[in-house]
Amino acid sequence: MSFSYPPSDDDNNQHNLDTTSSVFDTGNDPFSTSEESESPTLDFGHLDRINPLTIAPALGVYAPGYGNSPEYLFAEDYTDYRKKSWGEQLMYWTGVSYLTGAVTGGSYGLVEGLRSSGGKSWKLRVNAILNASGRRGAALANACGILALMFSGFESLYDHYLGEDTVYNYALAGISAGLVYKSTAGLKPASIYSAGLGLAGVIGIYAARQGIYGRRLQKLI
Repeated sequence: MSFSYPPSDDDNNQHNLDTTSSVFDTGNDPFSTSEESESPTLDFGHLDRINPLTIAPALGVYAPGYGNSPEYLFAEDYTDYRKKSWGEQLMYWTGVSYLTGAVTGGSYGLVEGLRSSGGKSWKLRVNAILNASGRRGAALANACGILALMFSGFESLYDHYLGEDTVYNYALAGISAGLVYKSTAGLKPASIYSAGLGLAGVIGIYAARQGIYGRRLQKLI
């Protein structure tokens, strides 16, 4: 006597998996592996159909209708000159002005120390040079750094509210910085500093950013 048992759930699942694999197995998968080779097989027989214009300008070929200029990743790369943001200007001009003042003041202190210590011993001359260079360099560096900080802040403020990068922004920024810096010294010193900084902002910074003195200086400033 023989008995037959109904199929279990495991047998049904195995049957379903086999059926699914047979349905989706077309035999044309280019990445399928064979028993003879473990690496995937690719079909390179239609590479001549690739149009290089569709992947321009990666290959230096420009597609028709898109112009003859390369594409750019960032918007500021479309122009040769990109104006620095207010934060970049603040850090850049303050640092450059401080270093410039330190070098200029230190050089002046060096000359002053050499003149004042003439005829003295070498140790006394070195001491006089160090004292004069440190005093002059620190004072001028602090003054230049503060003026550059004020000028950059006012220039960014006027540029934000006026909405245009015009010569008036630089003139007003210099005048405002001079007035604030020498506001406690009286009307005459404040007027002199205002006129000087306004003129420096127009002739120096604005003219340089307009490319009057050359492209290299324009990109630097």
